[in-house]
Amino acid sequence: KSFADLRRDGDGAPTEIAARPVSYAGRQACELCHGDIAETKKSGSHAGVGCESCHGALAKHADDPSAMKPTRPNTAVLCVRCHEANAAKPKKFPQVDSKEHSGGTACGECHQPHKPKI
Repeated sequence: KSFADLRRDGDGAPTEIAARPVSYAGRQACELCHGDIAETKKSGSHAGVGCESCHGALAKHADDPSAMKPTRPNTAVLCVRCHEANAAKPKKFPQVDSKEHSGGTACGECHQPHKPKI
């Protein structure tokens, strides 16, 4: 593509991206039906993490819950994306050596993902 092909539309998004269908519902759409979970999350350490950060794009589900049933994330894989020990992360950020910490047990077996205890 040439630079001219990357022109921005009036909203500032590249035209090609703006033409894509919306795939994310947004936190507010999730909270309309899942208020109990939103209430649980709001006082926990994951309060600032959007639902779709873990559960994936859910616009189809929000539009018609019977059209798509979200899958439950595999916490043994998902949680380590953020919490695997890494010297480059801030010391205060919760980190674990997942193999040593759990021996392969999924995080959700011991921790409540919507309001984890550290």
